[in-house]
Amino acid sequence: FNVALHVRKSNLGDSFVVARTHYSLGVTLASQEVLTNTTTDAFSHLETALRICQQEFKGDNLQTAVILHAMGVLNERKGIFHTASSWFEGEREMLIALFGNDHSSVASISSDLGTCFYNVGKYESA
Repeated sequence: FNVALHVRKSNLGDSFVVARTHYSLGVTLASQEVLTNTTTDAFSHLETALRICQQEFKGDNLQTAVILHAMGVLNERKGIFHTASSWFEGEREMLIALFGNDHSSVASISSDLGTCFYNVGKYESA
């Protein structure tokens, strides 16, 4: 992914294709972090992907929601539930804006959010 990122960024600048490459690299490194209990620059790549998508798409969109989810999952799997819940809340709000309250994606993220709330002792919110 690093070579692809370098070539794409050199040729395309901050474009959606570059954002997707940052996302892929971030998710790959996040898996490595969780498996090896180490820290990489996974979150940095996800943040860059998020920034580019927010610039490219302006407002609520599915690509940004996917990145928010990855940021939440990374924090959740590392046991940082409070931070994960913040990312999941942002994703949930975006999905509601895109699809409405009764969409299956909203149900799924609400479940993830509830798990985080439960793990930080916010039982009434879970």
